[in-house]
Amino acid sequence: MIVDLGRLSEDPVLLDKERTFESNTETRMRDAFLYLRNSCEENCRKLSNRRQRSQNLVELLYNLTAARDGLTSLEIARKNTDIARDTKKDSESMKTIAILTMLYLPASLVCSFFGSNFFAFQTNDNGHQELLSRITKRVQGATKVLLRSHCQTLH
Repeated sequence: MIVDLGRLSEDPVLLDKERTFESNTETRMRDAFLYLRNSCEENCRKLSNRRQRSQNLVELLYNLTAARDGLTSLEIARKNTDIARDTKKDSESMKTIAILTMLYLPASLVCSFFGSNFFAFQTNDNGHQELLSRITKRVQGATKVLLRSHCQTLH
């Protein structure tokens, strides 16, 4: 609003209207600036809140991933324990097989060596059968003892 300064100094009513207009403009301007300042502060608070929420979500995802990795590690440990238990059972079985082999392999060597026709033994049939039956019973007894001890270690 452009006002002629010459007219303002002459007319006091116009001068009061102009002052009222200026004070209303100042009030409106002040209110507008206060509104803008409050709006900016509110937007800053919203931005800070969103930043904190996004940081909380990132931490939540990290913690969930760590928990899932922990559960996976526990499952792997359980499976490794099962494998170790099965390996121990297998090693006990292999030990029994090795002991039986150590008993029977030399005996089969001796039997095949003396069973050949290189040597001729002069014994009666009863003495020969009696010796074989004693040896057989001892080998059977040793086999039963080994198998029982092996079965006890497995359970």
